[in-house]
Amino acid sequence: MDKLKCNSGNFYIVAVAVVEDNDGEVKKVRKTIVVEATSFGEAELMASDSMSDYSVGDVEILNITPAAFREVYSSCDRDDDKFYKGTVDYITVNENTGKTKKTKQSMLIQANCLNRATSYLDEIMRGSMVDYSSVSVSETQIFDSFFIQYSLISVTAS
Repeated sequence: MDKLKCNSGNFYIVAVAVVEDNDGEVKKVRKTIVVEATSFGEAELMASDSMSDYSVGDVEILNITPAAFREVYSSCDRDDDKFYKGTVDYITVNENTGKTKKTKQSMLIQANCLNRATSYLDEIMRGSMVDYSSVSVSETQIFDSFFIQYSLISVTAS
């Protein structure tokens, strides 16, 4: 799994409108991105800042929705240019009743095709101690993902 980096946190799906210039043809294009943020306001600011490099004009925020996932697996492979939503069922057994319980969890996986996304999902789950079953992997319309960059601050004692 050295190709994938797991980012865990609070994510928002943000729909933005950017102005693109393709060989003199200027047009407004809608893109969907994922940003890591602690609030709607931070998500709006991060989306605006992150997408300004992709736009020749202002970035318009169209919609912000909290994501249904808390993990994004980013790939180091340049060919992995799409995002897939992977859903698994964690299977647990109640020790008192013996009944099995399934708990769904979704995650976002960067890959270049459905087969590779499924392979990445299997690789991610292979290290898990919990029994699971893969429910689905489906392509999304997500253009890119942006994460909070934490910087280390050194403090010296006086």
